[in-house]
Amino acid sequence: MKPSVDPAAVAALRKIWASQDDVDDVRWAYREAACVLDVFDPAHCRPFEASPRKGGYPDAEADTDPVPGRTGGDRRLKQDLRQEALERLGSRERIAAALAANADRVNTPVQRMLDALIEQRLRPLETLDWEELRALFTVRRWLDPVLDPGELPDESAVAAAFARADLLAPARHLVADGFVNRREQLLKLREFLWGDGPRPPLMLSGIGGVGKSTLLARLTLQEHEKKGQRLLLVPIDMDRPTVNPHRPHSLLIEAVRQINRQHPERADHGESLIQQLRELGARFAVSEEGRSFETPRYAEKQVEWMQNEMADAFSAFVGDLLLDPGQRALVMIDTFEEAQVLGSDVAGN
Repeated sequence: MKPSVDPAAVAALRKIWASQDDVDDVRWAYREAACVLDVFDPAHCRPFEASPRKGGYPDAEADTDPVPGRTGGDRRLKQDLRQEALERLGSRERIAAALAANADRVNTPVQRMLDALIEQRLRPLETLDWEELRALFTVRRWLDPVLDPGELPDESAVAAAFARADLLAPARHLVADGFVNRREQLLKLREFLWGDGPRPPLMLSGIGGVGKSTLLARLTLQEHEKKGQRLLLVPIDMDRPTVNPHRPHSLLIEAVRQINRQHPERADHGESLIQQLRELGARFAVSEEGRSFETPRYAEKQVEWMQNEMADAFSAFVGDLLLDPGQRALVMIDTFEEAQVLGSDVAGN
């Protein structure tokens, strides 16, 4: 628990702070009001422990910055002043009082997240969208020196939720214009994915533009939204510059990076695996070249051994995560034709 605040000590510190930067109590009262507002009109800002001044926030232009993309008189308190003012407020109760004095707040994602945290009505992280989670990162950073750790969402949990939202953003974009029919195909896909027994890789084929990516996007969103299920999503796009069809370890490295974002508590393990995959990948490249030299059979054996080593290391990494009840994993490789056009040897690897 954070130590209780002595009001007399706070008042004394305020006088010291005011004398240090030659700012009077009235201006500090407006700073303390503005620090709980993402954006605001200085003419309508209301201090909660002082009478409003005619004309609004004094010297507002010196304390604030214009807000890009917004018209009118909206401003934003400079970050260093916001942090100092929040720490002067010093408690949830005083921040809530400052919010109450400014009931007509501009509705932005950052403001919604700040209000929700102070009013203790933050929704579960998995129900927040990408923009809200990004705003939550900002607000959590502001409040971390002020509130008790138990009053804030766990930082790693916010990071994991943001990573999942970021991974789902392309899927949401694909289905944004609507998704019609395909119920039969979706049902067959779910039966295949989650049926009993081991499942081989499934390839979804069709001419360009027929809707393969959109179908997978809808499947991904439906599975993500299932209650009681946590979906480990691992989308791999063969068009990414970091993914090389000639080097199968590059696909596994991309997969580990995606998992690390969703499970930051395992990032150290993931980084160690990435290093191991890079080392095996370098040896794989040498062995691939060796196929055309004196001992191609030996080189083929080396390639097979290293492929198995990489697969076993990745499987163990993912398998640990799947031990948790309700955890599922969905690995999707998009634009696989990038590998197919290079020949069966590349696609087979």
